[in-house]
Amino acid sequence: MDIPWDVRVQSSHGVAGGAALLTCSVSSIVRNHVSVSRWFKDGVVLEPLAAEAGGRYIVGGSRSDILVVRDARPDDVSSYSCEAQHALTGDKRRSPPAMVTVSHASSSMAPRMLSVSEDEMVPQGGDIRLVCCAIGSPPPTYSWFRHSNGRLSPVSNSIRISVSDQVLIIRRAQLSDGGVWTCRAHNQFGEQRRDARLRVRSRLVVSVHPQLQ
Repeated sequence: MDIPWDVRVQSSHGVAGGAALLTCSVSSIVRNHVSVSRWFKDGVVLEPLAAEAGGRYIVGGSRSDILVVRDARPDDVSSYSCEAQHALTGDKRRSPPAMVTVSHASSSMAPRMLSVSEDEMVPQGGDIRLVCCAIGSPPPTYSWFRHSNGRLSPVSNSIRISVSDQVLIIRRAQLSDGGVWTCRAHNQFGEQRRDARLRVRSRLVVSVHPQLQ
């Protein structure tokens, strides 16, 4: 029996020079089986670049369901939509368009978190981008920390793990990468922190032993 499901985009208000955030949401009944295959701007497919390559459009989350528009500017005031695909049936659905607005900050403002990848799962050996997004004036800068032995340790770039502004990139995820990571957005008027929880799903190992006669 086919289960009806739909997809929609939730957008945020962006401040010029900062970031704007869009989230592709699907019906909860199929969420574990659906991932986002494409994002569109004014009906044209977006080709996001890798975060470390300095791209302005960054896709994150375990289901590619988060789109971050970096260095927001007036020409980003457009309609955005996403296309999601069901892994079991192959069925694709495209969301109605949603608008992003970008304005110039009228006064100084401490950072305010819009969203963070709060609860994500990645298979062992897979790649994932955890995303943190805040608005503020001037635009906030970002830092990422790892919870370890009751302490917060700043994330240093390595071969597997790196930080590119509001995006934490984990490659070839290991079981030890699971746990809580903290994003800090800050400017001279204040800061705000938010935790992101990552679960790493272990590989399924099947052992076959010959039956002894």
